[in-house]
Amino acid sequence: MKKAILAASFGTSHADTEEKNIGAVEQALAARFPDRQVYRAYTSGMIMRAKRARGEQIDDLAAAFSRMQREGVQDVCVVATHVIPGEEYEKVLRAAKEAAPQFERLTVSRPLLDCMADIETVGRALAAHNPIGPQECLVLFGHGSEHYSNTVYPAMEHILKEQVCDRILVGTVEGYPSLDEVVAQITARGFVGAKLVPLMLVAGDHAKNDMASDDPDSWCSKLQAAGVRTEPVIRGLGEYEEIRALYCAHAAAVMDGV
Repeated sequence: MKKAILAASFGTSHADTEEKNIGAVEQALAARFPDRQVYRAYTSGMIMRAKRARGEQIDDLAAAFSRMQREGVQDVCVVATHVIPGEEYEKVLRAAKEAAPQFERLTVSRPLLDCMADIETVGRALAAHNPIGPQECLVLFGHGSEHYSNTVYPAMEHILKEQVCDRILVGTVEGYPSLDEVVAQITARGFVGAKLVPLMLVAGDHAKNDMASDDPDSWCSKLQAAGVRTEPVIRGLGEYEEIRALYCAHAAAVMDGV
């Protein structure tokens, strides 16, 4: 039986971070599961339009499933690289349900932050690779969503403060907690410095512009205006070995029916 992995990612139009993160996760999957060919698909229509406008070929989910069927794949494990089970992850579930009759077996892994153990694994990895000094805090910069799954972010902050480090804050650019909540906490607790680390698979537009740029509305600028020394880290989650291993573990679990 010909087997495959479909790495389903939101995507990025930033080539410098694409292979360092999405590509790195795909390479880790290929190494962990050598009996499966790894395919790529993006779920963001905006990203795919931008790449196609530059003449770059990228499959959406439907096109990837069709490609695998033409190439004789019978067993597909869709590895969702999304951080939370939000709208983009639900796209994956819908597309997989529609495509399932084309294959003998089709499974879908859970997103990165699926349970408390996942949250601790990710938090410990980010804290270990991004040490902070006295009177400093580590701010994890997430995307955020209006979807109910956005509750993962405040839950993550609570869990990490209790289990990993009480100087970890979690904020989002399009959800809750927002930058205002992050600034309020930093001010109230008297932190003099903040290290800003993306809680996103890739360090793309949001990380470079909304988080780290000199724009007056960026997180760095807003924190500096509040008197906080800032250090932005332009490194996506896919660049951490521990997080690549967690994606592989999620894939193994669904393959094994766990």
